[in-house]
Amino acid sequence: MAKQEPTTRRRLGEILVTTGALTPQQLAHALAEQVSLQLPLGQTLIKLRYTTDEVMRQALSTQLGIPYIDLRNVIIDRTLGPLIDPAYARRHALFPVARVGRTLTVAMDDPTAAAVVEELERRTEHTVTVVTSSEQAIQQALHRLYDHPDAATAVRSSPTMSHPRSPLPPGPYAHGALLGLSPLGFSELLAAVEDGFSYGAFEELIQQTGLSRERAADFADLSLEALSRRERGVRFTRDESDRLLRAARIFSLTLDVFHGDRAVASAWLLSEQPALSGRVPLDLARTDFGAREVEIVISRLTHDPVNA
Repeated sequence: MAKQEPTTRRRLGEILVTTGALTPQQLAHALAEQVSLQLPLGQTLIKLRYTTDEVMRQALSTQLGIPYIDLRNVIIDRTLGPLIDPAYARRHALFPVARVGRTLTVAMDDPTAAAVVEELERRTEHTVTVVTSSEQAIQQALHRLYDHPDAATAVRSSPTMSHPRSPLPPGPYAHGALLGLSPLGFSELLAAVEDGFSYGAFEELIQQTGLSRERAADFADLSLEALSRRERGVRFTRDESDRLLRAARIFSLTLDVFHGDRAVASAWLLSEQPALSGRVPLDLARTDFGAREVEIVISRLTHDPVNA
């Protein structure tokens, strides 16, 4: 795993203060108590009840450049259970999230445990990429995966896709495929936006992302009333089409981070991110300004991730 240079890494306490999760006074007190407690800062903050494990985990993801995933937004893939011994998974607090080809995405309580990742690659014969989540969320997900194999797996995110989607075509405007558009060049795609997309573009966005109708509408900043009108055959306006294309672009960029895995990409977009001041990327992407900030964070994960 390629690691960030320590000189460029922000301190955990600084991240928590910047995001408003911690006051400067609380940080100063925790640093003083850390000496006597002889614990890492994160554990000291939790012991003092200044923060929770989940908030600290989100800040850690920002510090290390590793994606944070709220496992409540992930549909459990039961075919991954046999890949990892349950006792091993519980001992190291790790959970198999998704698989694309021979690449396995794993949520880890300690994403810096390089030796565990290397051993996991030998055991599973897969290339392992790492995301992080809270230990409680990981243990709850393991309980659902291994202890209740027949339990319902529906979660807050929308229905899972009925079959794997093929990779996006190459090219700078490949995200148009997420709206059911054939590979188009700049001029053709611009003309399609000007003419207005059909309602089928929105339906395709739902199918390609696995989001619910409501969450996909939020993603593209479309009201349910407007969708009802478009469903009756009226084409989307130019601005509405532009917002649909913006949502497709952001989802495409997120796919690049997660090696094309649509389920994990959707889960990241639905998870509160400390790099975005604790905001949910999908909600921020409803405006052009917010979308730009989301794209900046995605770019950091793409070009300088610990698990690249």
